[in-house]
Amino acid sequence: MKPIHLTLHAHFRCRMRGATEEEVLRVLFLKGAVMRITYDKETDALYIYLVESEEYCKTVRLTEDIALDFGKEEKLIGIEILDAKETLGKGKLPQVIVENLPSQIAA
Repeated sequence: MKPIHLTLHAHFRCRMRGATEEEVLRVLFLKGAVMRITYDKETDALYIYLVESEEYCKTVRLTEDIALDFGKEEKLIGIEILDAKETLGKGKLPQVIVENLPSQIAA
């Protein structure tokens, strides 16, 4: 697997906050950070979990069908998409492509 490096912008933000690139990567990959996408056929709702086990604090609606969920310190933790087939794929669900990230397929 190729080594993972932060972008220049992310590296700069880490330095401003007193963290090293290694510390950030350790938190992301060794503490079980998992992004998960779920879909409910009955309600045609898709949810993208960006951070597992984060305490929910508030929701900001972008549109009638799209909402952002935030955790502590304004950290984006999830994205809810209602009427997902129409909102994302003109009547069908889009294909999901994972690039340059370790992945695992769940049933």
